[in-house]
Amino acid sequence: MLKYESQIVTYLAEKISKEISGKCIKDLQESKNTLSGPDTGLINTWDEICAQIQGEYSFHWDTYEDTVELFIQPYLEKLNPYERFAIWLQTDEGMRYDEDEDKEPEIYSFAVLRYVKGHIFQQAGKWSNQRIRKYLERGGELDM
Repeated sequence: MLKYESQIVTYLAEKISKEISGKCIKDLQESKNTLSGPDTGLINTWDEICAQIQGEYSFHWDTYEDTVELFIQPYLEKLNPYERFAIWLQTDEGMRYDEDEDKEPEIYSFAVLRYVKGHIFQQAGKWSNQRIRKYLERGGELDM
């Protein structure tokens, strides 16, 4: 029975993480706050993140990471405790949790945030559009 419980928890965590990732990507696409300059052809924050992950990180990478975390946070706050717990169980910290030994686990919000952020960055590594392709073909640098 434990095998099925584990599969259900993993399914739930992945489903929620993908939903949050999709919403954050949409939000990042709508965000016109760019750091790369108008001559790069990148028109939104998502374009810039994708270009950096697929190319080279710029001096501004920490700012982009902070931005992604700011977009994720409101969605995490809306989760039910069991949804947050399901995601947490997929993290390194959660995988070390032993229900028989550890009575009440301390769920670290940062671990859940990091897990969802990983999903977003994974998508950024695969995402493409004409602007990103053109930028990468030129070997562009975001620090202009």
